[in-house]
This record gives sequence, C-alpha cells and structure tokens, in this order.
Amino acid sequence: MVTASGCYTRITGSQLSRFIDDTVILIGEIKNVGANGKAVEIETTDKMSVNVNLPEPLTGYEGYLEVYGKPVTKSTLTVHKYNYFPPEFSANFESDKYNQFLSTLLVLGDSKWKIDDN
Repeated sequence: MVTASGCYTRITGSQLSRFIDDTVILIGEIKNVGANGKAVEIETTDKMSVNVNLPEPLTGYEGYLEVYGKPVTKSTLTVHKYNYFPPEFSANFESDKYNQFLSTLLVLGDSKWKIDDN
C-alpha cells in the first residue's frame, strides 16, 4: 500500500483531493472522537478539518495523530495505521515549520531522496 516510488506521500489537508486512492501521511490535531473511538475528526497543520476512520479505537482524546492511509474524499481518510502523540509529546509541535517542510518536499519531489536505483 505504497506509491510506485515505495513511499507514502506526506501531504497537508488541502492536498487531500489531489491524492484520492493514493497512500498518504497526514498529521493533525485531534478535535473530536466518536463513541466507538474509531471515527476521529482532526485539524490538519494547514487548518483543514478531516475525518479519519481508524482501524483500532483511539486511546487518547487530545494531542496529534499521524495517520497513514488513503483519502476517499477531499475531507475523509481511511487509515491503515496511525501514531498517537499525546499532549506531553506534541505541545511544542510547530505546524508552520512542518508546512514549510512539506512545501520543500513538494518542490523537490520524491526522486531527490533516492539513495540508489533499487
């Protein structure tokens, strides 16, 4: 479940519609968690609201999620796996710097990061 280059693509929430059915990584702050713990609303680093469907219930209700999955609409992502960062680990996360990093990745493209041809 990775792109042809062998990697997930890191994106912002505003880029979701360009990556429908591709495999992506998205980071966002937890805003709402459904009763079953699997339906979660996050606010991405570029302030977009995205609904994510997790494979397992979330144990924390504050902090950030890094989700790996496939966008199914411009505001919904089906998640294969995720990393949960509670407030004590995400309090100093700098969204603006992360967005600048993603802009740099977009300009360079994934081929710039290949170490060899394999």
